[in-house]
Amino acid sequence: MNKNKAPGPDEITSDIIRIGGAPAISYLTKALNQILTLKEIPPSWNEAKIIILYKKGDPGDIANYRPISLLSHSYKIFTRLIKKKEWKGSSTKTNHATKLVLEKLSPPLIIIMHTLSQKIEKLNEYNLQLCLGLIDYEKTFDSVEHFAIFDALRRKNINENYIQILENIYKYKNATARIHIDNLRSEPFPITRGVRQSDLISPKLVTAAIEEIF
Repeated sequence: MNKNKAPGPDEITSDIIRIGGAPAISYLTKALNQILTLKEIPPSWNEAKIIILYKKGDPGDIANYRPISLLSHSYKIFTRLIKKKEWKGSSTKTNHATKLVLEKLSPPLIIIMHTLSQKIEKLNEYNLQLCLGLIDYEKTFDSVEHFAIFDALRRKNINENYIQILENIYKYKNATARIHIDNLRSEPFPITRGVRQSDLISPKLVTAAIEEIF
């Protein structure tokens, strides 16, 4: 666990867990095992604490601020463990379309157009038809539907206990966020789609949903 990480809604910093040593780890282990058994999660796991960081430029322009979502560290430890257990050494190959989204390796548009042009010429040569479909992946992490994620996880035979706990976190009206500015905070508002920022398991959830398309 990295040092000096800002706390989530429960205000427990990473340093508190780290400095707590063996007693803290023992307590946390028991708590996580109980959550796994009962499939009941702490309310703080449902909420994201959003802070606004100024980047540069005109302070009066909202576009010059970046929202950062802070989650409970105990929650992030739990999803890290799920990720290690369910995806470690996975033989599932990430397809090309998914890599373009998650690794941001999409080639320049001119290369894409050149490749398509070559394909079209070859098909015309053999008098074959071509069907093209374009998918807009912009804001994928913010817009993926939750039901698509969990349907995909079940098709991949991810442990049902883990899926149910994640569903409890993302469930409509359960998943919320508050915006924190200085000592002020907004009323909670629901998060009805997208995955959670700063959560290590989020890319895996998006990958699972995308790969069901192809």
